[in-house]
Amino acid sequence: MRKKIKALVVVGILVLAMGIAGFPHPLLASEEGEEPSQVEEKLKPSEDITIGLSMWSAFNITEQDIMAGAKKKANELGVNLKISVAAGDSVRQVADIENLIEEKVDALCLASYTPEITAPVVERAWANGIPTFSIESRLTGEGVMSEFTSNNMQVGMTMAEWMERKATGFQGEQWKGSKVFKEHKPLNLIMFTLPQFEVTTIRYEGAMRIFKTNPNVHIIETHAISKADVGMEEGRRMMEAFLLKYPNSGDITMVWAAYDHPVMGAAEAIMAAGREKEIFCMGCDGGDLMTFNYIIKHTPACATMGQKPFEMGAQAVDSAVKYLKGERVERWTFLPADLVHEGNVHPYAYKRWPKEYVEKVKSGEITLPSDAFVWLSPEDAEELFK
Repeated sequence: MRKKIKALVVVGILVLAMGIAGFPHPLLASEEGEEPSQVEEKLKPSEDITIGLSMWSAFNITEQDIMAGAKKKANELGVNLKISVAAGDSVRQVADIENLIEEKVDALCLASYTPEITAPVVERAWANGIPTFSIESRLTGEGVMSEFTSNNMQVGMTMAEWMERKATGFQGEQWKGSKVFKEHKPLNLIMFTLPQFEVTTIRYEGAMRIFKTNPNVHIIETHAISKADVGMEEGRRMMEAFLLKYPNSGDITMVWAAYDHPVMGAAEAIMAAGREKEIFCMGCDGGDLMTFNYIIKHTPACATMGQKPFEMGAQAVDSAVKYLKGERVERWTFLPADLVHEGNVHPYAYKRWPKEYVEKVKSGEITLPSDAFVWLSPEDAEELFK
């Protein structure tokens, strides 16, 4: 009896192993009796492949970069790309995706900041044989093949740690941990969150993991921005109110925001109140040269995390095409985010926006640092240092 059980177990394991090893790609599943060459003929040539890119909005440079990266990669690969932009309306985005399904696109690339709303239509796409490639959307479930995003938990933690170091004067020295906490004055913190979106919520959770370990950090105010595209105006308005509520030097030490726009608005309010020497701010995205201008000009908005949205868009399209051609794709791709601050902002801004940066130098809006020739191109160095 035991021998029979062992034999059945062995057979079961072999069958399972064969199933796993030979699990066919959905688009390469062959009909009975078909030769491999006949299966490959089912795959479309690049010029017949159409990718649908659905954007929740395009109000900032980050989203515009996602589209630019997707367009560039689609052109390189010779595939068709259909783009829809929902102008920040999740219901409209669902309708856009339904239209792409009706148009029978071969794959869907999706930048959605409300995954709970778009998840059902993504499942509907998969039921129609259309796989989804998620961009900063944290989509899960059937039909979602890949996600392209920053490690937003790490981003939030990096932001918080850098802010603590700057506030205690140890940003360029060896960190001394609890000794610094005990010796330093209280660090009074204001936080601007964006709870509507999962990625910004994850950044907040990451920051809180760091701030909670520092007994000197006191979160005196937390404000949830009502809508992403009004962040700058709302950040300015709310910061004006906080400055009145906390009028004394030392009442506010630093301002953290889940993305850059509230930080720029807060910085303007701080400068208008003449308190720029006592309060500093940090945001995230690094998606706009305007953000870097604040850092370059030494305003209270003195740091950000520079994401890679262009690469996110490009890699999403690339993976969609690979999948459609029967190649293996990664489920998760975390692109690095760079800490950008006063010490490295110039070369970062020049690399990110060379033409715009050079024009601002020519107009006198940006003053080149003394070491600029090291990271400028030879042509730009010759022109700007002549």
